[in-house]
Amino acid sequence: MGMHTSRIARFRGFALTDLIVVVAVLGLAAVLVTPAIGTLRTNAGLTGSQDNLRQMGLANAAYSAANSGFTAGFDWEVDPRSGGFDPPPRRQFDIGCGSIREPGDNLEAAQYQLSAILRKATGRCGAISSSEKIIADLNRLPYWRFMHHSLLDWMGAGATEPVFTSPLDTNLQAFQTYTKPSEYGLLPGGDATYSGGTWGDSVATRMWPYTSSYRTTAYVWSPSRPLPSGDLAVEPTGNGLTLVRDANAFRPQLLSSVAFPSLKTHYFEEYDFSQGLGLEGRDFRDPLAAVNVLAFDGSARRVATADANPGWNPATFTDMTRSGQLPYVRIDTRYFREYTSGHTFAGPHLWTRGGLEGIDFGAGEVNTSEW
Repeated sequence: MGMHTSRIARFRGFALTDLIVVVAVLGLAAVLVTPAIGTLRTNAGLTGSQDNLRQMGLANAAYSAANSGFTAGFDWEVDPRSGGFDPPPRRQFDIGCGSIREPGDNLEAAQYQLSAILRKATGRCGAISSSEKIIADLNRLPYWRFMHHSLLDWMGAGATEPVFTSPLDTNLQAFQTYTKPSEYGLLPGGDATYSGGTWGDSVATRMWPYTSSYRTTAYVWSPSRPLPSGDLAVEPTGNGLTLVRDANAFRPQLLSSVAFPSLKTHYFEEYDFSQGLGLEGRDFRDPLAAVNVLAFDGSARRVATADANPGWNPATFTDMTRSGQLPYVRIDTRYFREYTSGHTFAGPHLWTRGGLEGIDFGAGEVNTSEW
């Protein structure tokens, strides 16, 4: 009986004293492990984003093989030679919801093609006054954030497929949860009537859920070489907008135009969400950013902006001594990082010298001073 009592006493001693130590150790372990878990999640997100890009690269390759070697993109075009008429008759396109349109140039044709793709994928028609209806935005270039929609049929994907969204892009994931403008009040900081930033109501409240975390270089859809006039078909302007010099020059480009496939950016992440900054990820042009990039050879890797070629000055694109200084403008003042007013960056990945014939990272630049 005495030995039995002694064992109970020793057991009770462990329960009352060592329990405190155990709890303290567990608490310390939690403090130490939590950052490690966060790092693992970030690394998993980076890997998942690269997997997304590789899948997009495979789809682009399949598209190109079936379309005479052209890159995937908006391929509705007007035909300025049809019938020999002056001016030529306009081609008609069915954009869904019982609407037919006759675009006046290739840019407008791409704007209508995007609306047709989204209407088919989402079924959002309805009355013309309805905030739920997808309408063609004729004031903006559809190429910047919507080029991935040319891949939907090739990937068997929907308009908000996870493959087009970085696992770290919680901003876009939130919008994809509440895709209809009537639901935007449920978003963090959401407001169904909000139209702040540089995107107007028609885009921000109707089409933003169908954007992608990934953008393309401008030369996937515009010529790399200057026009006969000596100007580029499209170039960035000093106020952060895009200057279009020839709206009929916009069309998918030949993959064979890419001189250095492993060193040329095809798609890239618009923001670096990997540094614990939450929704305020760094813009891809920020020298402190590093983003995942899909090269034209189908490989995906993370490229530090500081290591990427800085881009060109659009006013003097033949001058190799001058790099681009392009202003940063927030799209939506609720969800995107605010840099100092008038802040400018160079143009890696998006506006690099040489177009498809140039090099974006991993080596020096191609000399384009003879253009």
